[in-house]
Amino acid sequence: MPRAAGAGVVFGGVTRDGWPVVLAISPDAKRLRGSVIALVLRCTSGAVFADADGFGGLAVGPRGNVHVAGSIPAVTTPAVTMTGGSHAMVGTLNRRRETFSGRWRLRLNFKLDNGQINHCDSGWVGFSARL
Repeated sequence: MPRAAGAGVVFGGVTRDGWPVVLAISPDAKRLRGSVIALVLRCTSGAVFADADGFGGLAVGPRGNVHVAGSIPAVTTPAVTMTGGSHAMVGTLNRRRETFSGRWRLRLNFKLDNGQINHCDSGWVGFSARL
């Protein structure tokens, strides 16, 4: 497996929708150091927008499996109130450590001016990344 001095390996690819995904694996392939993806979310209000999501510091299992899920805390700015959300990713580093593929989901909830909550969801999005 090619690697920079102590830096690990970086995989790049796209989602099934053509958006980018980048993952950094430790030199010993035991940790997913970082990952970032762009996803399109569709909302109950009819709005559609792209957003980025990421995870880091995750263990890679003996068979190359990685899985994580978590909540996203509420954020309020002068322009928008996000009441929270969740994100999850499951993926597998192949045996030869040449590809990483999986599925990712991002859900965000926003409070609208009229007080209603707007639920936005990317759905499970497949991705594949390679050296």
